[in-house]
Amino acid sequence: MPAEDVAKINHSESFTRFGTDNERGSGLGLQLIKQYLQAFGTDLEVSSELGEGSSFSFLLTPCPKTPLA
Repeated sequence: MPAEDVAKINHSESFTRFGTDNERGSGLGLQLIKQYLQAFGTDLEVSSELGEGSSFSFLLTPCPKTPLA
């Protein structure tokens, strides 16, 4: 994906592109994932090589165990 699209994702801008079968998305998917991950104290990392592919990753840390009441 172009560097401009990666920048939009990193800055939480909503946008959409046509898919591999010319389907149009809503532009909400990655934004929802980013919000969900931020609620857990982490973020979405995006790397992309135009014409090669994109990688999306995140790190979740385990929650501390709490006794059941």
